[in-house]
Amino acid sequence: MPSPAKRRPTLRHAHATPSALENLPPVALATVIARAGPRGAASLACASKTLHAAASSEKRWRRFCTDDIGIDAPVDPEGRVLPSFKIITICHKMLLLWLEEHLRKLQSGLVKVQISNFRRDARHISLYPETPPTCSTAVTHGIKVRASAVFVPEDSSVHGDPCKYVYYYFIRVSLPDACIVDGKCYSSSQFQSCSLIIRTGNDVFHDDTEYSGLLVKDAPDEFKYGNYILVSKLPATMEGSLIFIPLRHHQPDDNQFSVKIAPFPLQLPEYVF
Repeated sequence: MPSPAKRRPTLRHAHATPSALENLPPVALATVIARAGPRGAASLACASKTLHAAASSEKRWRRFCTDDIGIDAPVDPEGRVLPSFKIITICHKMLLLWLEEHLRKLQSGLVKVQISNFRRDARHISLYPETPPTCSTAVTHGIKVRASAVFVPEDSSVHGDPCKYVYYYFIRVSLPDACIVDGKCYSSSQFQSCSLIIRTGNDVFHDDTEYSGLLVKDAPDEFKYGNYILVSKLPATMEGSLIFIPLRHHQPDDNQFSVKIAPFPLQLPEYVF
């Protein structure tokens, strides 16, 4: 049975600076950290590397857990034994890093909050980059094409033999104004297929996919096409083209034409959670 929790006395007059604490003898510093309690020890651990090392003792955190919450063995919320009392601290740090990375990307405009395709009242963070150089943009015949990719670590094998890097790519197509083909203006076109070229070092691969979709002028949403790609070498790039047929009164009016997909990179992100 866990021992009953004890109330810890409040540490008063703790106005010493981090530099002053670092110069204390080890025994005196240990006494200060012990009297500071878990919150104070956690704060001191963020002040400097020296204080972080001093405040991270497994024995000290075992005592904190025993005295403050009556837990004398490291267990998770479901009662399973953990290897350390500090494991929850590691989890908290990882979660904070994950949240900070999303915040940085949102603030810089690299990723954006979007409306869900399945529920119009639901919003989500799209992980596909929205800005160069990780997102490419090209305009052909008045049709605007944006393309980017996101690394999928859970499906990849970075340290395997051979390596396997999986990416989901996302192609967004819009028609801000009229589509102009051979001097004729069209307000809509039929998407026929997607042809991609993947370059990894000196190797070149092709991926062709048939697809059906309607592109309309001034549509409230972009036309979206996505799929996944697997490569064994990095860095790599993708580019290609989309094939459309112009429509007049919902009927094909001319020969098919090609729209460019500008090159966009496949690379390992700086941070993977």
